[in-house]
Amino acid sequence: MVLTRERRELMREWVGPLHDALHRPLGVAEQTDPRGYFRVPKNFSDDGWGGRRPS
Repeated sequence: MVLTRERRELMREWVGPLHDALHRPLGVAEQTDPRGYFRVPKNFSDDGWGGRRPS
């Protein structure tokens, strides 16, 4: 799977740390690829506006 720069940044900044924090409580092995159980919408934006700008 080829990841775009934005997706790689998202994995590093959000998904990786979430996996580190949640793999034990969820009963998921630490070696598990978090992309297997985390779903990030294609239109996800971490700009603080949830992908939408106020009108």
